[in-house]
Amino acid sequence: MRIARYFTPRFAFSFIRSILLKLRYGNKIKINPFKVFIDEGVRINIGPEGKVVFSTKAGRIYIGRTCDLGASQGGILTISGGVFLNKGCTIEARKQVYIGPNTMFGPYVGAFDNDHGFDQNGTSFRLQPHKCEAIHIGANVWIGSGAFIVKGSCIGNSTVVGANSLVSRKLEDSSLYAGNPAKLVRKL
Repeated sequence: MRIARYFTPRFAFSFIRSILLKLRYGNKIKINPFKVFIDEGVRINIGPEGKVVFSTKAGRIYIGRTCDLGASQGGILTISGGVFLNKGCTIEARKQVYIGPNTMFGPYVGAFDNDHGFDQNGTSFRLQPHKCEAIHIGANVWIGSGAFIVKGSCIGNSTVVGANSLVSRKLEDSSLYAGNPAKLVRKL
């Protein structure tokens, strides 16, 4: 029976994790504990003025083991329904990261809408201001294991990104991209 799997200890612990996140962050997080599965070892950090939104209109959301999700410095992280994040994914929003419905991330995918500045000569990189640009990932996207998505990237709908690829620009809809940097392999 399919419904019986929702009455297991794994799903009970996920439900409790969701409730604890809501109690900890209040209005900074929008989460439906019945539709968002949070596996063991997942860390969700929301800094000052940050916000995390799990929009479950298009279906359930799965966040795999040891994923690290963050929204800081006023950043907004939005994860749509039907999204599957495999183990070890890291997503950080200092401005905005949007993940469209029914998108799948392979293991250890990274997405950062920011990086440290390095233009100020004589100043430690750690102390230089971050440079931020929004990331937009469309609907029905498949991102292969170990891919990395940098600030300002936009991935079109129904696009596949090969394993270990570096996404650093706009990728067209219904296409296969691979490489470092990601280049068009073929239209789908």
